[in-house]
Amino acid sequence: MRLLMTGATGMLGQELLPLLLKHKHVITAISRSAQKSNHKNLTYVTGNITQENFGNPSIQSNTYDAMLHCAALTSLRQRNKDDLLIANLLGTQNIVHYCLEHSINRLFHVSTAYVCGNRTGTIKETDLVCEQQFKNPYEESKYFAETYIHKFPELNTTIFRPGVIVGRHKDGHAAFFEGFYRPIRAIIAAHSFAEQKLKLPRREKLESALHLPILKLPIRMYGDPESELALTPVDWTASTIAELIEHPENKTYHIVPNKSLTLKLVLEAICEVLSIQGYHVGAGPTRNPLDMFYNRMIRDFRPYLQNQPTFETSVGHTCPVLDKEFIKKIVAYWRMNEINQQEVTEYAKQR
Repeated sequence: MRLLMTGATGMLGQELLPLLLKHKHVITAISRSAQKSNHKNLTYVTGNITQENFGNPSIQSNTYDAMLHCAALTSLRQRNKDDLLIANLLGTQNIVHYCLEHSINRLFHVSTAYVCGNRTGTIKETDLVCEQQFKNPYEESKYFAETYIHKFPELNTTIFRPGVIVGRHKDGHAAFFEGFYRPIRAIIAAHSFAEQKLKLPRREKLESALHLPILKLPIRMYGDPESELALTPVDWTASTIAELIEHPENKTYHIVPNKSLTLKLVLEAICEVLSIQGYHVGAGPTRNPLDMFYNRMIRDFRPYLQNQPTFETSVGHTCPVLDKEFIKKIVAYWRMNEINQQEVTEYAKQR
């Protein structure tokens, strides 16, 4: 299949692209900046999905069998609402128009399971318009994008709705540390804040050289310990999408495991990797200054820490087992490859 692809350089796209090439697809990948290809079946072209014809008239349209739309802005912050609507809604509108105007009759669109907004209970793959409210402008922008696509039934469309994408199941690798990783980064920032207030030496500088006791700080994440998180390994997400592209149907898939992990288990695994104690989840708010400091830093993510839905999925049974060891693997990879004291300090300042 000859595919025109967006988002090939993103977290999911970097996992998905080699699988598509392995399946012998010929891919033209739209990228905002110039990229080099080392594969005979992969060509990069510069373009911007928020512009008509992607701002590049040299993209030849009559050679594509399908469009694969993976590009998206994923910020949860209210102040980024306009940017989210431009990237996720206007970008999708341009994708749809391009397909229709250039006789591309198949669209593969990557959305999110959280177009369900603040609904609870079981969300079916066929659910979309249910008068739901949204926790943030990201969810809303992806919902609008899906509803726009459905206005054009003449376009054969397959929609993929992943959960919260995290590192690879096999080794924890992630190309980017966004989403799930931000609250973990905030843990380090909260401990750094406490060390500064208490005039303690920075643990990050000493722990590699000294055998320090387990650090204990009473920080409470405001949420429900039994609430489940639809964490989804990026490698399984990519392999599932690649297989579904091989036999396309006009339907929507929840790309989530059929059994999610509780927030309590996830926090236990994080604490073991970071060698800390006292970090826990419970009802809030409290007047503990560390609690307030931490929860202020993760305010964009707090709506996902309680009353979460479960997702009906026709593919989730193929996901490898998710357990505490999996969480420890992805957190350990993040810790070894991203965290440093300067970044923690800058992160705390930004919040």
